[in-house]
Amino acid sequence: MSYKVTNFISKYGLICGGIFMFLVSFLILRNGYLEDIITKQNERVEVEIIEWPRSRKSYFVKLKHKNKIFVKRTQAEYFRKYKENNEVIMLTNKEESKFIFPDEFKKNNNFLFGSLLSLISLIIIFKGIKIAGNKVSQE
Repeated sequence: MSYKVTNFISKYGLICGGIFMFLVSFLILRNGYLEDIITKQNERVEVEIIEWPRSRKSYFVKLKHKNKIFVKRTQAEYFRKYKENNEVIMLTNKEESKFIFPDEFKKNNNFLFGSLLSLISLIIIFKGIKIAGNKVSQE
């Protein structure tokens, strides 16, 4: 049984890993696209900051808007910039379900990293197909 698993992984492991990486890159690109739309709409709302993170290792901040609580992952620079404030102006989508800081999209490199990851994943997939084809012809 373990021989079959090992044989499958040696033949198709790169292909499966490349496909997984491609899916992750798609999610990164999608998030970048959504942040781009929010930035272009420029719909600003005032959001109450309920709780800043207690440790410097995680920067998850709790926000409150229209009696709904949201948790947003943020960067250390926003923690330093807004930690004294109880309320902050943020950009949001039409549904008011996603919030970003006004200058967050400019500093985010989702398109660059997503594109690079998708390119690398395609190279890995094609390399895996080439290796799998060689192993099949050897058998």
